[in-house]
Amino acid sequence: MKPLNKIWINGKIVDLNRLNIPFFNQGLNYGACVYEGIRFYKTNDGSAIFRLHEHIKRFLYSASVLNMKLNLGEAGLIDGIRAVIKASKLKAGYIRPMAFYSESKMGINIFNSNVTVAILIWSWNQEIVSKEVTMKVSKYKRLDPDSVDLKAKISGYYVNGLLGLIEARKDKYDEPLFLDGDGYLAEGAINNIFLVKD
Repeated sequence: MKPLNKIWINGKIVDLNRLNIPFFNQGLNYGACVYEGIRFYKTNDGSAIFRLHEHIKRFLYSASVLNMKLNLGEAGLIDGIRAVIKASKLKAGYIRPMAFYSESKMGINIFNSNVTVAILIWSWNQEIVSKEVTMKVSKYKRLDPDSVDLKAKISGYYVNGLLGLIEARKDKYDEPLFLDGDGYLAEGAINNIFLVKD
C-alpha cells in the first residue's frame, strides 16, 4: 500500500507533500472524522468503482451524525473521486474520502468549526488469505449501538477494534473476535463474520 502524492482536497487536486494540516485540529484530537473505504477495479471497459453511490450516501450520513456542514453533495463527491482516479493514472486501487473538523483550535465544541473534505487514493492488491486464521474472543465488547451511531463510519470508533487487535496479537492470535453486550457473536476488528450452514 502506497498513497499517491496527489490528493483531492476541498475541490482541488494538490500535492500531498504541500499540505499543512495543524496538529491542533478537532478531527485528530477527538476522533471527529468520517470516512469511507471504496475499492475500484480494472475492467475491459475501464475502471469500475464498487457501489459508489451507496458509499457516498453513507459518507454523507456519517457527516450529518457529526453535524458536519459539507459544501458539496453526492455529485460533487463523485466528481472529486473521478478526478483523483484520473490524476493518479491508476486502473485499480483503494479510495478514501474523508471529512474532518480541521480548525486549528482545541475543545470538543465543534459547532461553527471548519470542515476539510479530502479524497486519498492508493494502489492496493490485497492478498488472499489461504491459511486458517486464529481468533481470540476479546475481553473488549463491541461498541453498544445505544452508545454511538454504528451506521456511521466515524474514525474514533475504530479504537475499539484496535484494542482488540493489540490484545489478540499479544496472545499470538491473528485477529480478535468481539461479542456484543449480550454475549452474542458480533464481528472482528475490521471485518464481518459469516457462517456457512449446510
